[in-house]
Amino acid sequence: MKNSMVRCLLILIAYIYSASVFAQPDFSSYLDLGVKGYQEKIRVYRDHKNKKKWYVSPAQISIGGDQNPGYNLDLMRYKGRKGSGDAEKFWIKSVLHMEMEKIYGKAVLSEIRSLIKKEGHKITSLKHMPEQGSRFRVMLGDLDSKWSGYTKWSNKDIAIALSDHMAQILWDSAQKQQQLMSVEVQTKVVGVRPAKDESDKQDGKESKKDKWNEDSLIASQTIPLQLNSEQYPDRFRRIDLDANIDFGYTGLDVFCFDFLEGNYPDLYAVLVDVKIKTEDRELVKQLRFDDNSGYRYRIDFGIAKSLDEPYMIRLTYIDKDGNQRQEPWFKKHGELMLDVTRYH
Repeated sequence: MKNSMVRCLLILIAYIYSASVFAQPDFSSYLDLGVKGYQEKIRVYRDHKNKKKWYVSPAQISIGGDQNPGYNLDLMRYKGRKGSGDAEKFWIKSVLHMEMEKIYGKAVLSEIRSLIKKEGHKITSLKHMPEQGSRFRVMLGDLDSKWSGYTKWSNKDIAIALSDHMAQILWDSAQKQQQLMSVEVQTKVVGVRPAKDESDKQDGKESKKDKWNEDSLIASQTIPLQLNSEQYPDRFRRIDLDANIDFGYTGLDVFCFDFLEGNYPDLYAVLVDVKIKTEDRELVKQLRFDDNSGYRYRIDFGIAKSLDEPYMIRLTYIDKDGNQRQEPWFKKHGELMLDVTRYH
């Protein structure tokens, strides 16, 4: 029983060894094929033992695809409050997600097979190159993030935490469609090369036994990535973790000096309606200024609101005799300290 187990183990080891030795691409025997849709030629290698077996180089990396830019950028901000005891605290955090793909479609593999035949070679099998690992590097300003160790992947999602200042820079560049970052991918593939061993010479003649040296190659690609918030607005999220952020529409300061300055003696009250749009509804807040009120109010909608979208304002004037005059809605953009005082 023990001998049979040892024999099975030896057979298994021999099989694994033979699989690794007799199924490797020969780096000295290859073809460069012009495939439709690819600017650069695709290199294929022939197996070092089976001349009808071929290996295709790693596919070019793509980020996203049709109607999918392949990225998401989340910007999260927090400003402390007196009530929570951290009024002086403010921070920005950002995470960049990328969807990377490395795969040849069936149509591409079929065309590669046809091109190999057109070159006068026989092919019974087309496989992907044996990969030993991949290295990713994202270059963005002074950011240089690296990962390694991924093997045999076709789709990969990567998340990158950005520093405070780089988060804001990247967000601003996306609004201006500026090219600020690139992704470098290096894939290590393994194979063999023919070698001549002097020790195999017998009576001055070389042995017919082939000798192979293990070898490796690095397939490298750099992909420029331009974020575009105008074309893909749904891929950018600004999340205010506290409603009282000074420079967001969730925290809007409204001023009215009409009563403080006594410009209109017959004026009884001013109503100010502020409206913002969200994904599923419109939110309206109303403020009231009069002789007994202050000259400043702060509106807190309690949700995040994009700074790039305008908000709507409507003013209603109530005289002391009870007459009301309501103005039409008008648009404001970028004014985070809104003054509704009538200066004329």
